[in-house]
Amino acid sequence: MKPSLRPLTEEELDGLQRCLGRPVDRSYLKHWLLTAIADVVRLSVLPSPREVRTDLTRMAREGRQWLRHINECSELFSPRMQSELEDLARTTEAFCQSADAMAGDLAKSVKAGRPQTPFALRAFLGRLIGIAKRARVLPRTPSRQHTEKESTLPFFQFISNALGVAENVIETSSVPRTHKIAALRVLTSHNREALIKVLEELRGRISDYHESEHGLVQRE
Repeated sequence: MKPSLRPLTEEELDGLQRCLGRPVDRSYLKHWLLTAIADVVRLSVLPSPREVRTDLTRMAREGRQWLRHINECSELFSPRMQSELEDLARTTEAFCQSADAMAGDLAKSVKAGRPQTPFALRAFLGRLIGIAKRARVLPRTPSRQHTEKESTLPFFQFISNALGVAENVIETSSVPRTHKIAALRVLTSHNREALIKVLEELRGRISDYHESEHGLVQRE
């Protein structure tokens, strides 16, 4: 369900456009930033890959425990019930195998020992990169060790401003409290170095960008 967000104010839009330093269609900016914020609210309450993997593993384990228990009691059932239970057992085992397979696939995407960047934050930043590309602003980021050049990087200033706008929009919108808390946690879950790293992963190589009639695009 699409969250009920308040509209962006003219002051917020003016600030975002000033950060970009280049003209971008105001309706385009408004639409995609609100879409990005709505994505954060919607995705922030979904379970993480780690949590889904844990749930699938638990379901497979409990399903097999149930099968063992049924097998131990099978002599108590009538022939008709035993036949029905055999069919149910086959279906249950097939489900457990599928759950194990899905958990295995998810395990490959979960790095042990450290939490991953929330998917909702990556989706939000991906939308912002798209807006910057439309405005022909290269998604350059500052050095992770120095801060003195941040003011000369329109893209990073735009990202910082948009994060603040998103927090304010969520705080002042009619969003369920649990969704609001989860979304705000996502937007504040990073430090500067982590934010830069995620942006660099999402944007790819700056040298791959070139001009097109629709803004910046990347070479395949």
